[in-house]
Amino acid sequence: MQKQFVVTLIALCLSALYVAGYVVDDSDERQLKQGLRKLIRQYRFQYGRRGSARFLTNKRDEEVPLSTYRQQALDKHNEYRSKHCVPSLQLDPQLNDIAQQYAEKLAATDTFAHSGNTFNGQWMGENLYMYSSSGSVLTSTGDAPVTSWYNEIADYNWNKPGFSMATGHFTQLIWKATTNVGIGRAVSNSNRLYVVANYFPGGNMEGDFEANVPPLC
Repeated sequence: MQKQFVVTLIALCLSALYVAGYVVDDSDERQLKQGLRKLIRQYRFQYGRRGSARFLTNKRDEEVPLSTYRQQALDKHNEYRSKHCVPSLQLDPQLNDIAQQYAEKLAATDTFAHSGNTFNGQWMGENLYMYSSSGSVLTSTGDAPVTSWYNEIADYNWNKPGFSMATGHFTQLIWKATTNVGIGRAVSNSNRLYVVANYFPGGNMEGDFEANVPPLC
């Protein structure tokens, strides 16, 4: 078995060396060994505790369950909020439901627009995100949309606090008075991932930006 494995490995190595453009001279044992060492590094052998080796296979990324996705998104929210010394958010089941229902509506119609929904008759904030891929979009993690929203910080005018279409996701994300968030996620027939985040109390209120959008602390 071991001999067969070695012969097979050498055959694979020689084929790969040829494809990779390495010149292998059968009479040059040293060159062959160098080529094999390079190939082994390229194929990323992983050695076990007992010295055995196995090839690392390209496993398909696993899809992220909705509950895990929500927790990832929450953790990323709070990571960024901590950089501005504002309180952490908590997931709210009702907000989760509202966000999920709207995410499914966006996916069903393949449209990208705000809902205008309220929470208990009061204003709530809403951030949207859309992602597409040739593979399964459900492998995308919950921190991806949050990072996208937070990156708007680069365009925020700290000298003139206020609302802007270019920074509205960021300002809602770190809005100090917001205490709860709900996350929804759904996939359209065109393989687009729609993500909805609803916030309560809602942010981006005119006149309150300076008090609720503090700089990095």
